[in-house]
Amino acid sequence: MKKYSNEDLTRWKSEINPAPIFASRVANLHRENAEYLANCPDVFHAQEPPAGVGHSDKNPSLRIYQDDAGIWLYKCFSCSANGNVFQFVQKFDGISFTKAVEKVLLEAGVTGWEDGAVQDAPDMPKREAKEHETFPMALYRQAREALERAPKAQRWLADRGITMETARKFNLGYVQSAEKVTPKNLWMTDGWVLFPTLSADRDTVTAIKYRSLVAKKQKLDGKENSGILRAPNTATTLYNMQEFNTLEDVWIVEGEPDTLALAQTGRTVIGYPMSGYKPTDEEIELLSKAPRRFIAFDTDKPGQKAAEDLKKRLHGATFDIIWPNNRKDANDVLTNECKHDIDKFAALVDGLETRATQTETEPLLQSASDITPERIKWLWENKIPLGKITLFAGNPDNGKSLASTSIASL
Repeated sequence: MKKYSNEDLTRWKSEINPAPIFASRVANLHRENAEYLANCPDVFHAQEPPAGVGHSDKNPSLRIYQDDAGIWLYKCFSCSANGNVFQFVQKFDGISFTKAVEKVLLEAGVTGWEDGAVQDAPDMPKREAKEHETFPMALYRQAREALERAPKAQRWLADRGITMETARKFNLGYVQSAEKVTPKNLWMTDGWVLFPTLSADRDTVTAIKYRSLVAKKQKLDGKENSGILRAPNTATTLYNMQEFNTLEDVWIVEGEPDTLALAQTGRTVIGYPMSGYKPTDEEIELLSKAPRRFIAFDTDKPGQKAAEDLKKRLHGATFDIIWPNNRKDANDVLTNECKHDIDKFAALVDGLETRATQTETEPLLQSASDITPERIKWLWENKIPLGKITLFAGNPDNGKSLASTSIASL
């Protein structure tokens, strides 16, 4: 009988390094940025796969990656086999799930679970204690200066409606080779624009997104080559949060280029690092402190799903922005709808903001904690009553008070 808890099992799915487990069972395992790729094992295809699913994997189709919760998963893009590291060993070795767990723990060096006193291997990473790599802005200066001497990179930005003035404001950089973050990318030496994420004091770089001058992604030599990379071992957080101000409305978009494009209209803009990103509770609470929030995600299904999920978590007045004429995102609207005219784009966004606030009603108060000075409709304009105010929230159906809160005038 197993002597570990479900909590232990969940933790191991995140903390156990999957590379050695997979390396002993698959061919051509290699790292691609923060993920691994390998050939999908033939044993998977001999176990009565769904009709038309089996395949001979000459090129790496098996992806090993961490989801938003930090759990290591695998998925084959050809036969659709998927699961966690324990399920992989269960299927590959043809054993029960319990036996697979025991085998993975043995190979990972996790001891003590047999008697209920789990002791992790000395070199086993601790997710709670994980330290992300950062470096001071001074070390990034060379990349910033390189952008000034890179006409191809400047054209790449201009094609997306991003001016060099904006690039300097956001500390964009340039490198010819991305060998420091990927050894196998087919565009490794073809030039990359860098989008740094900065700390709140703007003195430290906490992450860098690399964008290829060649393409966003493309299938080459039988496998997908990505034009979007991240500096390894760096934090994944909301982009441009150092510009957030609780006194100003905030716009939230997908990706760094959209952030820069929309910021050129004079707004405070925060970017998701990817559509599947799940903001932390701390990030949600901070965004909820803005007077109003405008969600302007991509119009595709992943973008709209991310928008709906975000809106459910935010507090206060939050509005949806729908890009006109089937345009995909802010960058598409600026470059194609507005023909790179930033003034025209700003006027269009002004109209979208007005329309959103007129057609959507402010979310209902759910509790007394939702009552803030910004949401109170004063009887006298431009006059704030002196002293302490007590507010009572009641249910209009029964006339009884449900909650009360007190706020002090500003």
